[in-house]
Amino acid sequence: MWRHCHPVLANTQMSGKDLIQTASSPKQLPPHPGVRPPRSSAEKYLKAVEMRLAAQGLLGVCQGDYHPDAQELKLWDLSKLPTVPPDHPQYLRFLEIRMKYERDNDKIETQAKNITLRAWTNITNQSSR
Repeated sequence: MWRHCHPVLANTQMSGKDLIQTASSPKQLPPHPGVRPPRSSAEKYLKAVEMRLAAQGLLGVCQGDYHPDAQELKLWDLSKLPTVPPDHPQYLRFLEIRMKYERDNDKIETQAKNITLRAWTNITNQSSR
């Protein structure tokens, strides 16, 4: 589950006191427990990180999904546009509409990607403090 976030978070060490001290700062992730931590420390760390990321809507981003704000963006369904033969009198009009919807879909996909990349930036900034 943490295959995406783990390398980013693995650069610091954590003791039992660190978990208690960082519990008061919900935007900052706790330091990583180390390379081979005791199971109980690793479970506490994982739970603390999951709770903080979920509260900020970033847990799905760490798991490879789009940010929730990006998931709200909807693409035009191009399959619902009628296809007409080239000799149809309104062929150019339909072609123009299809091209407009394709451009809009490209813009929406770019927006979703940028929102998700900003979320990744937020995650890496939290882990580097």
